[in-house]
Amino acid sequence: MLIKMLTKKTCYEYSIVGLIYLFVAFALFLPIISNPVKTTLGATYDVYQNMWNYWWVGYSLSNHLNLYYTKLLQWPVGANLAYMTLQPITGILSLPFQAVSLPFAYNVMFFLGFLISGIGAYALAKYITNDKYAAFLGGFVFTFSAFHIAQSYGHGQWFFIGWIALFIYFFMKMIETRGNERYFMAIISGVMLVLVVLMGDVEPGLIALMTVLAILAAYILSKAERKKALSKEFAYAFAIMVLTAAILGSWGFYPIFKAALSNGASSTISEMNSIQNNMAWSDNLLSFFLPSYYNSIFNGLASHEYYSIYSIGGPQDRIAYIGYTALGLALYGAYRSFKKSKLWIAIGILFLLLALGPFVEIGPFSTPIPTLYLIYHAIPLINFIREPGRFDVIIELAIAMLAAIGFASLREKMKWHDKKSLYTVMAIFCTLYMIESAGIPINSTYTPHIPQFIKAESMYPGNFSTLVLPALPQPNNESPAEYMGQADYYTTVLHKPILGGYISRENATQEGILVNLPIVLYATSLQYGEQYITPVKENLTKDHRTVHIICT
Repeated sequence: MLIKMLTKKTCYEYSIVGLIYLFVAFALFLPIISNPVKTTLGATYDVYQNMWNYWWVGYSLSNHLNLYYTKLLQWPVGANLAYMTLQPITGILSLPFQAVSLPFAYNVMFFLGFLISGIGAYALAKYITNDKYAAFLGGFVFTFSAFHIAQSYGHGQWFFIGWIALFIYFFMKMIETRGNERYFMAIISGVMLVLVVLMGDVEPGLIALMTVLAILAAYILSKAERKKALSKEFAYAFAIMVLTAAILGSWGFYPIFKAALSNGASSTISEMNSIQNNMAWSDNLLSFFLPSYYNSIFNGLASHEYYSIYSIGGPQDRIAYIGYTALGLALYGAYRSFKKSKLWIAIGILFLLLALGPFVEIGPFSTPIPTLYLIYHAIPLINFIREPGRFDVIIELAIAMLAAIGFASLREKMKWHDKKSLYTVMAIFCTLYMIESAGIPINSTYTPHIPQFIKAESMYPGNFSTLVLPALPQPNNESPAEYMGQADYYTTVLHKPILGGYISRENATQEGILVNLPIVLYATSLQYGEQYITPVKENLTKDHRTVHIICT
């Protein structure tokens, strides 16, 4: 069965499609390609954290340390990494490239994400339309969506959204096929779920599971399709999928489940997961129709009052622009082929009600209209996703599938069969879509570096920890935790613990350590022009370590 899927013709087809997506990504981000060893996209704390993640995976494995716990950050409490965007499989894949540099390894994973995401959506769209040209457009819409590009400005866990598409693809084939082929699809689905979580994190994993459960519900509600999903054979296949994922992903899943059930887990899960913060990271209804903040062609609109929707909570998690070219094709597909489209229309609406956050916002106006996210937010343990805008990944996938259906319908009506006509139309579509979605992405490149004094610090013998100042988030900074992220990056050279640092999720105890250190407060006061008090030297630890203080 696997040999049947991996025929020479199929491998050639997917290789060509993947290379086209990859070269388009290269063209979009030429500033990175011009200096891939030193330059990364974005200078936010998340970029530093992702590079630290990649380094930590190799460091912990080579030193036989607990992958999901570190003393190098948040010392002396340490940091539980089960809730962090660790991406352990991505870290393992990046190891050969780390020999060049950490930024280079990060860039390789960044571009690999566009390739995988395009191929994943291509496979799903081809399965739905049985048209490789329509499938190419579907993959193009998904991997170069404004959402994917925006999330890739620092959120490494969202590089590989293609695994979500592939998980859905194999899950749907698991429902539709029979006999041994169904069980084989179940095994592959389990593998895909592992890749979704361990090359991303819990958030895309939860979203992927919610999507396939919604698809399963759609089959059950359909009289014509119900038998496929309610048979014993499917139940066995579903169990095989779960078992495969549990076995192959146990080394990563177990620490996450253990952390979720541990004391203080609710404090960590709930950190910044309030309705107020949820609203700041929700999609505004207008954000589906206004070009992306990262599209430099239309970025001048930022001065317009409607563009203020991207200034609340940061733009990354509020960008949901679909593009009128893709939306037009999607609407045409829904009109011309409703039978194929209805599942994706329903999926899109379902996740729209989640992405809009607790209450609907329209431009500068907040309404009292509640959404489905309020119900999700009330469910313990699984209400992990505090950024409702991230549910938009499935809306983008639904639009991509509908656009593929629309193009296949249009091709059939216009009788575009010769390759010259097809390639011309596809080139026009892709060009228009790229201008709308990505345009010329904002050049937000940065060259991470390790200062000489950090390198000198790493040469000091003995047992000591380091405090890098500023150590607290800077509320007036565009990237408030930037210095904290840099401190993470410094540990890749120091190999010594630091007080503070940046992790995705932390609890009140970890947050309280720094604000109770006089030197941290004095430095913060000095930074904001307030009175400076000379700190008294004191032993801050119980094990008599020396604390080295570095001001950046």
